[in-house]
Amino acid sequence: MIVKMGNMFLSALISGPCVVKNDFDAFCNFCIAVMTALAKSWGVTYGTANVVLFVILMPLIIGLFFCGGIIQTRKYVGKDMFLFWHCHYDSNNHIVDDSLC
Repeated sequence: MIVKMGNMFLSALISGPCVVKNDFDAFCNFCIAVMTALAKSWGVTYGTANVVLFVILMPLIIGLFFCGGIIQTRKYVGKDMFLFWHCHYDSNNHIVDDSLC
């Protein structure tokens, strides 16, 4: 069963791009053409280019942006939150003792 499904998958890749029925199909064909050209320029197969881009590079870039966002949030928002947390306010939301703010 697994071998048969694998052969169906390989035959789907070999048969070429799908018939364009709508804009989504055209976009998918364009993406396949870009990935194929990228794979040829790297000198690797289509599958290897997919793995490099979507399994290695994309999660790495997402992780870097996520960590950068956390660092920036702690750098700027963390100071303001720390300052406002130590201020003492009265019932009218005015600062009572500004020595800590």
